[in-house]
Amino acid sequence: MQPKPASPGETAAVAAPASAKVNVTQPAPATTGSAALITPPAAKPVQTPQTVAATPAPNSPQAELNVIIDGLATMMRSGDVLGMQLKYAPPDERPSGIIPPGKEAQVQAMQQALQQQRADPRMQPLFEAQAQAMESLKDQQPVLNAAGDLATYQLTTPVLTLPDGTSYPARTEPAVFKKIEGKWYVEMR
Repeated sequence: MQPKPASPGETAAVAAPASAKVNVTQPAPATTGSAALITPPAAKPVQTPQTVAATPAPNSPQAELNVIIDGLATMMRSGDVLGMQLKYAPPDERPSGIIPPGKEAQVQAMQQALQQQRADPRMQPLFEAQAQAMESLKDQQPVLNAAGDLATYQLTTPVLTLPDGTSYPARTEPAVFKKIEGKWYVEMR
């Protein structure tokens, strides 16, 4: 007589021959009818170590700088270069509020060019890449000077290609923040 093949949904079973001796010192396997079910032990999930970024302590330089980094990234996404300079550049590096005589037309032309650049949808990937590069600083621990008023990060910028075809290679350079009168600013380059 040939054994009946198991249907796809059934658990594999092993038939105990009638002539087999039962060892009473070992527990008998669980049985269903005349077949003993063999169930493999449940596999334990493999624990993989996970890296969790430490949350900086409130009021720490890193927490304060993370707020500035978020603000810079938001303005980068919108292409607001002038706004970044006015808000985050140290006071002595900001564009002057006083326009020298005869330069008004140049300033207006520059502002119009910036507005056109911001409105160009081809610039959005460039703005996004710059914003993501800035946000990656939050994963780093800043290097502070002894006085705690100068913080340096390593900013890695991807390859950037402008809509006009101008291309800039990927690079890593310092991103420097200064604390002046209790407020952090970024060095504009």
